[in-house]
Amino acid sequence: MKEKIKIEDILSWTDCRLVSGNTKKTICNISTDSRTICEGDFFIPLKGENYDGCDFIGEALKKGAAGFVFESRHRERLKSWKNVLAAGSFNKLAVLESDNNLTFLERTASGYIRRFNPVAIGITGSVGKTTTKNFLVNILRRKHRVGFTPENYNTEIGVSTSILEIDRKTEYFIAELGMRAKGQIGILSEMCNLNIGAITAIGKSHMAFFKDLKEIAAAKAEIAEILHRNNGVLFLNSDDKNIGLVESNVNCRVLKFGRNNGLAFNFMEKRMDRMSRFTFDFYKKDKKITDIALSIPGYHNIHNACCAAAICSYLNIEKDDIKKGIEDTAAKGSRMEIISKRDKIII
Repeated sequence: MKEKIKIEDILSWTDCRLVSGNTKKTICNISTDSRTICEGDFFIPLKGENYDGCDFIGEALKKGAAGFVFESRHRERLKSWKNVLAAGSFNKLAVLESDNNLTFLERTASGYIRRFNPVAIGITGSVGKTTTKNFLVNILRRKHRVGFTPENYNTEIGVSTSILEIDRKTEYFIAELGMRAKGQIGILSEMCNLNIGAITAIGKSHMAFFKDLKEIAAAKAEIAEILHRNNGVLFLNSDDKNIGLVESNVNCRVLKFGRNNGLAFNFMEKRMDRMSRFTFDFYKKDKKITDIALSIPGYHNIHNACCAAAICSYLNIEKDDIKKGIEDTAAKGSRMEIISKRDKIII
């Protein structure tokens, strides 16, 4: 965590109760993993499929945690946690009680980001989220202070902990928003206090949780609620055949991108090299902004790059930064990495 938080702030942001400690006490760092707890950290134990973080509160205290929050269902364990420390030491800790620690973490992150109000950008969709986010990060951080969700940290925990890494100098926060169920995109979007959103595509990758594409589109469209309240804008991929299912569910301003010069932002591919890396021209309506040569392969990545370029053009980012930021984005984590060995190509 980059900025200190007072306990009284957390009490105002969440529905938790103070068990012990001074409300003026400040927290310098929050941890959700007892294995990495450092002296002075505030511990938020979370419940997983195969573990309950509250079982590790004692371990966190032994490592020097300055406080923790526990779920009310564990209240009878307070005495055992007190016994971990020397007499009287427990009362010096910041100890909070919540109904649900995940909700506590989400609300803490939500309150924290609103202290600084960076321009918050959320990327969701059935495919292309991580690549589009990486394009955006590489463009914006050329001249701006940028916070973002690393790798594919796109759940409530990943987004929350990423928010807690920003500070008052952060100008942009970029979040990848994942989805496993109805309501999740709405929770993540509200937490981030989004100003700009993008849906890369609507596909069948979520069919384990929804009965059809219409339900998936409606769940993705939850991103529009906070955008509407913040007078924000939603970017949609016009070339996605299912995008109409989203449009029928949103009430915020919409800008479209794709391979059509009648759109707000569009592209025209020019050529492809032997590694399937495309060069394309990027346009704002019928005005060419710049040409871009992708360093990662695949026609689909033109759409991801066009989405990032459209958002940055909307933000009045200089065209040279858009071009260089996208062209300098390399494959991450072996995604679409191409290895050429003698007469063979491995993708």
